[in-house]
Amino acid sequence: MKKTFIICLNIEDLTDGGQRNNNRARFFVVKKWGDEVKDKDFEKIYEQYKAQSNMESMNNHNIDDGKEQIVAVRKNDDGDLIAFKTNTGRELDYLTALEEAKAGDLANIDVFHKYGRDIIRSEPDGIEDNNLDQLPEF
Repeated sequence: MKKTFIICLNIEDLTDGGQRNNNRARFFVVKKWGDEVKDKDFEKIYEQYKAQSNMESMNNHNIDDGKEQIVAVRKNDDGDLIAFKTNTGRELDYLTALEEAKAGDLANIDVFHKYGRDIIRSEPDGIEDNNLDQLPEF
């Protein structure tokens, strides 16, 4: 049986008030039912996935949605994050930052539940430089 793969390219035109015009491409690989995939280069496919994710992440981080961004952190003696500084200069204790993150008021910040409590983290985008633990201290 002949193997059939279809690669579709979907380009979205993104505009921001006429000031920015970016094209974002998305690729989809579809396999015909019943066909086996052999000799795949898994490493190459994974690198393509990471590159696509990084491009989408950069596009999303460049969009100014009016939310404050965390630009610096304060750590205790154990290295735990205990406070955050935003791009507007506000200094937030952990609980205040947690509430604002839950409300969606802080850009590129997620809240997840682990160890029986809610924890603040930067959006997982594969870019280490913008991880909260990597930000400068204040």
